[in-house]
Amino acid sequence: MYIRRTLKNYFVPHAKNNYHPHILHTKRAIFYSLFFLTMKLIVFVFVVLLPIETFTMPDMLKSMGDKIISQTNQVRNKLGIRSLEGEVLLFSSANAKSWDMVQNNYFEHVSPTGKHLGDFLNDVNYDYSVAGENLAVGYHNADDMMKAWENSSTHYANMIDKDFQDMGIGLAVGTYKGVANVIFVTEHFGKPIQNSNSIQQIAGITEDFDNTSVVFDSERSQVLWQENADSTITLTARAYINGPVSKVIVEANQYDIQLFPTDKDGIYIGKIQFVGNSDDLFRAIINPTIKITDVKGFVKEGNIVWSNPKILTVSSIEKYNQSKDALSQMFSIFNVSRGIYLFFIGFFTFALLLKIFVEFRKQHPHVILQTLLLISLLVVLFEV
Repeated sequence: MYIRRTLKNYFVPHAKNNYHPHILHTKRAIFYSLFFLTMKLIVFVFVVLLPIETFTMPDMLKSMGDKIISQTNQVRNKLGIRSLEGEVLLFSSANAKSWDMVQNNYFEHVSPTGKHLGDFLNDVNYDYSVAGENLAVGYHNADDMMKAWENSSTHYANMIDKDFQDMGIGLAVGTYKGVANVIFVTEHFGKPIQNSNSIQQIAGITEDFDNTSVVFDSERSQVLWQENADSTITLTARAYINGPVSKVIVEANQYDIQLFPTDKDGIYIGKIQFVGNSDDLFRAIINPTIKITDVKGFVKEGNIVWSNPKILTVSSIEKYNQSKDALSQMFSIFNVSRGIYLFFIGFFTFALLLKIFVEFRKQHPHVILQTLLLISLLVVLFEV
């Protein structure tokens, strides 16, 4: 009898509790809110305190790769272009490329030994008629990296190329510019060869200037950046080019820098300044592209490297976002907390419905409002 009366007072509106179920009292609503916020804070602190090596574990890298594939296909689908299929051979070649960059300490489409995309594809026996490659380093999250690729005309062209049918992703962890635990990303695209007479082609950056008399010295050319006191960034591109050139453009992220010849033979320099900060510039590092137009109108493209790119550390928010999905199977704290939030969303929704409909004419608007706010808070905490 006592239990029944207590449950009625806590959950059912009636005259003796002033049509105000005890479970929905304002003081209790405040306590519930603080309790659930504290739960989320505990999970957040737990993730932040995880060692950085946790975020480069195989399960985490696989989750990152899956997101890159999904978002690449989203870019294509928005333009009505069919999705690319995951191809095991391209996963192998992309992984080999990423590991090659780690082991040989470089970040370019062509290795120090002269090995290029076609070599990596041949090593895994992927017979292609056309192929392409996107690279990035300093990866933190898929959104930033996809934005960097989309802002680069050559990388974006690979992602939306209608000729490609297959793709593969490779991620490797190593040291870059003296910073450890940096993630190298390689995305390979391809189309299987249709017949023995097909001509193999590499889309995008080829570093091939053989069809013109233009000679581009990529080893000495570079793009420098400087963060200024007035919240602006200055980018300066210096290229060493010999031959009959009519126009030189460097694409650094979404910024175009036109280069002009100097009084020193073969040296071209260009500079731009814009409002921004270095963190935004290097959310994901991709090498700038140089486009050289000779006097006959032929356009050739190649890489020009950053002089000293900024390697960003993983922020606490990025740690949490990355771990929420990828580490949920490893640490039950994520699933347990989400389960608790989901249970209490249902619990307080049920209590609110009882409050409203058992005594429909006897309502306390502030109780309904505060309970709706509590349920909304639980939904937000469940989602984040």
